[in-house]
Amino acid sequence: MAQNNWDEIVFDKVADIDEPKEIWNIRVQVILLWKQTYKNIPKMFSSLDMILIDEQGTKIQATIQKSH
Repeated sequence: MAQNNWDEIVFDKVADIDEPKEIWNIRVQVILLWKQTYKNIPKMFSSLDMILIDEQGTKIQATIQKSH
């Protein structure tokens, strides 16, 4: 089994994320997580939303659509 050495991976800061670059290596912690539901169908969710924080304390919101 391959062993991952996290010390060799260079992680980008959340504050450095911008549009031109498409692939990022970030290490974050999920500090808040919730399901976004449809207003007319409250038992069905449309996405999974979360607030993420990196080692520098920068926070971002991330959304994963149900289709993914």
